[in-house]
Amino acid sequence: MNTKITTLSFRTILPVCFLIITSVLFSSSTLLSQSCTVTGPLNVPLNTHILYLTDISGQNWEVYSYNGAQAQILFSNDDSLLVNSGPTPGNFTVYVLSNPQYNNLCSVNVTVDLTLPVELSSFTATADERNVTLSWTTVSEENNSGFQIERSLANEDWRSAGFVNGAGTVNSPVNYSFIDNNVPSGVYRYRLKQTDFNGNYEYHNLRNEVTIGTPDKFSLHQNYPNPFNPVTKINYDLASDEFVKITLYDISGKEIKTLVNEFRQAGFHSAEFNASELTSGIYIYKLESSGFTAVRRMMLVK
Repeated sequence: MNTKITTLSFRTILPVCFLIITSVLFSSSTLLSQSCTVTGPLNVPLNTHILYLTDISGQNWEVYSYNGAQAQILFSNDDSLLVNSGPTPGNFTVYVLSNPQYNNLCSVNVTVDLTLPVELSSFTATADERNVTLSWTTVSEENNSGFQIERSLANEDWRSAGFVNGAGTVNSPVNYSFIDNNVPSGVYRYRLKQTDFNGNYEYHNLRNEVTIGTPDKFSLHQNYPNPFNPVTKINYDLASDEFVKITLYDISGKEIKTLVNEFRQAGFHSAEFNASELTSGIYIYKLESSGFTAVRRMMLVK
């Protein structure tokens, strides 16, 4: 019996092996590596919150501090990480790790230093009766979205008083001001919450407290706005603790409504009036307290 044996030459085997090896290497490379990026600031000041984002999801985050830095993870999810830069200068690295292999997919190196993205050279306040004017100057700004103005009484929570837009990125001084109107009597603290376009923020505290005292005389101010529709505000000043009554009349002298009828301490006060149920026209409001009476007109235009 004759057996025919078929043999393959080396030239025949080589291309097949090359295709198999190439396929295996390509598959391994695809499995072991992914293309991703991490976005976020690379230079940050001390004690700030920094947000980092990645363009892939379902991964793990890790932060490694060195050269004296003490960065800490505050919060993380599949594609975002919030880090506190810590109280000391140095460096830290943000890693995006695969799950469950924990291979390093991508990372960024961050420097923590003493340089603030927005540096203030001054921050002052002046009070004029019930109005507080805040003024501050920056030496330079980097990525500055703006300033949230916050106010608080002693031992009370901070509350927002307004917002002033920042200048973005500049290398020259910028002057800012903000007027906090109709502040009630009391002793106040103020601070600025500077926020950049990435959501990072830094507080700047006013060194001194601001006192809104009591007026030296009784006054009834013109309502504002005037003319109005339908809400306006009436400001009045009391030089001493008094029982106060403010009454609204129509132009013929007919009593329409009592706006204030209570005891008030000395200071600067406001009464808000909503005239949505009244028709357009001229109305009169009258303030009465012990030894003081004042009358003014207001105009409702609908």
